[in-house]
Amino acid sequence: MEVEVALRRVQIGDHAEVLAVFAAAFPQSGVEELAITEALWADSATVAAGCLVAMVEGAVVGAVIASTAALHPGGGRAVGLGPVAVLPRLQGRGIGGALVRASLEALSGEGVVVVGLLGDPGFYGPQGFVAASDRGVKAPVETWGAHFMVNATAPHLEATFVYHHAFGVDAEAT
Repeated sequence: MEVEVALRRVQIGDHAEVLAVFAAAFPQSGVEELAITEALWADSATVAAGCLVAMVEGAVVGAVIASTAALHPGGGRAVGLGPVAVLPRLQGRGIGGALVRASLEALSGEGVVVVGLLGDPGFYGPQGFVAASDRGVKAPVETWGAHFMVNATAPHLEATFVYHHAFGVDAEAT
């Protein structure tokens, strides 16, 4: 069954629905995604252009969050992408991919040089991401390997990606 999906920026009134999507999509680890998202909102650490929701019949059914990040040593503006989720009943219909691609496009228009994320290369590769090591970007955690990815348009840099502290990842400890 086809569903009509509309994408738009996250609005303050969407927060409860976004958290509900993350809780439904991540039943085992959802508490972590919710805590990260709430902390990013509380710190005003999201990048509005890259924070999007997918709407079906007026309800939020998917979301992507973009947040401030850094490159050490410096190398341009960096953003972390994630959490990304779609309600389980609508997964596999291209909604998550559409959210990721639209977010990436919006962030490129904001002067973002590197968008980093931790995820499945099989899913994120077709959405415009490559292994971060292919661009000289080190993951905050070495063991993430090929699962730490950056946008394919990122320049080659010799830098370490540093997430906002809400993610609980200390790049200096790796």
